[in-house]
Amino acid sequence: MNDQVASAIRTLLKMAGAAFIVKRGWLGSDQLDIVIGAVMVLGGAGWSYWHHQQSSSAGPETDAKPPMKGTGTLLVIAAAVGLAAGLLGCASASTNIWRSEQTAVNLVSGAYAGWTNYYVVTTNAATTSAQRKAQLDQAETQLKAARMHFAASVGVVEAWRSAYETNSAVEGQLQAALQAALDESSNIVWVINYWRQ
Repeated sequence: MNDQVASAIRTLLKMAGAAFIVKRGWLGSDQLDIVIGAVMVLGGAGWSYWHHQQSSSAGPETDAKPPMKGTGTLLVIAAAVGLAAGLLGCASASTNIWRSEQTAVNLVSGAYAGWTNYYVVTTNAATTSAQRKAQLDQAETQLKAARMHFAASVGVVEAWRSAYETNSAVEGQLQAALQAALDESSNIVWVINYWRQ
């Protein structure tokens, strides 16, 4: 596929995408460029495969090289991966925010469960000093407060996400709330690791 044909196809895809996909809110304009790039790569690979098939079937008098064995299978795998990536990447902003939020929630829940196990075992061990028990009790109090604050932050993200469903103008506030929740989840994990040392 030469550059002029590829450029024309890319331009047509951008116009169609802007008119249909972006206007409906299924993708942002930056995501559209990624999807168009993936379509162009898969289209180019398909074109190359087809072209090599045509030239190898033209006969031995041409000096074209036959296609590599397994190219068809490779093309099918590439198309399947591209389709899967496209479907995952085409989720709405609200869905992507929810996935990020749930990742943070799962991270904090797992870290806190590990902390609780460590805290119970260490504070009940006969070899733990009174000073270390006092430090761990202080850490437990801090972590409970941090976890409650994180839960409140997740509530704020959910409120902004609900507002975003009907008003995309609040995307900045939603992103800021999500970033705050992600930062808090990271801080909780750091504090847990600090106290476990």
